[in-house]
Amino acid sequence: MNVYIFIKNKSKGYLALGVHISRDDLRWSVHTDIVRAKAAQVLGFAARNLRKCTQKVKRVSFLSLVKPILMYGLPAWHPTTQENMTKLERVQKRALRFIYGRQPPPPQETNIMPVEMHLKYTDLNFFKRCQGGAIDLTRALASQNVASCEAM
Repeated sequence: MNVYIFIKNKSKGYLALGVHISRDDLRWSVHTDIVRAKAAQVLGFAARNLRKCTQKVKRVSFLSLVKPILMYGLPAWHPTTQENMTKLERVQKRALRFIYGRQPPPPQETNIMPVEMHLKYTDLNFFKRCQGGAIDLTRALASQNVASCEAM
């Protein structure tokens, strides 16, 4: 059984299971830009519509609407450059200003991990699950014949 996971995206590169890969250099910059723009758009929508809500409602809206967009598929596309990390951090800082005002408290008080710390936590969690047997990468890859489209 062949599973086709790549879809050609003519403008910027390829789309693989919701993760964008640049056509020329196979970097994550394209994906980071797309994710940042989408998260910023959703954050803007939430900020416009939840302006008069409590901090708790704003925080829940960030954690349920924006953060999943930023963090989807992290073990696959973990941003490796500081530039990509900065793009994601900007969105989160904007969200913290939306939730707590111009002077947001430190991360210990907000209970929202900074992006870099969250990325490290996600990586450690993924590798721990692989080591513990919850995710069996060798069996999953060996049992399927993963192929790419002819259009690539």
